[in-house]
Amino acid sequence: MRNIHKAIMLSVALVALVLIGMITVMPTVASSTTYYYYAFVPPPEWQTARDTAKQLIQELGTNLLTGLPAGQVGVKYDLNNDTVVNIADVYIILKQAGLINIDPPKLPGPVASALLSVLEALYGPQLVNYPTLDGRVYLLYMLGYLPYH
Repeated sequence: MRNIHKAIMLSVALVALVLIGMITVMPTVASSTTYYYYAFVPPPEWQTARDTAKQLIQELGTNLLTGLPAGQVGVKYDLNNDTVVNIADVYIILKQAGLINIDPPKLPGPVASALLSVLEALYGPQLVNYPTLDGRVYLLYMLGYLPYH
């Protein structure tokens, strides 16, 4: 039991590090230094990928993890050629667009299931209330699909 608890805590820490990304510490500089900041303009394909992902998530509904036959949703969305459209295909859409750059770790099934249960208690079934679409897809792929495939 203690090992499972440690594994869950390690998994939570790992997920937090992945979601936070790289932290940059700026050195202290003299006040005479001038900085120029430019507003980042995301490429249009990012919005297209997010729109497609939202549409697929809505179409799949409660079958997001288990999937629906590709013929029912659209064969063009079966990007991993497994004849089923599910969270893995939504993940691939975001990855190909460059919105997801880091492949998730493959966790053991019991650890992934326990962590997904904790997150679902916080954010609702299938993490419907998770703050970002990209993060939701990443977590569902990592915890609900990857350990079992």
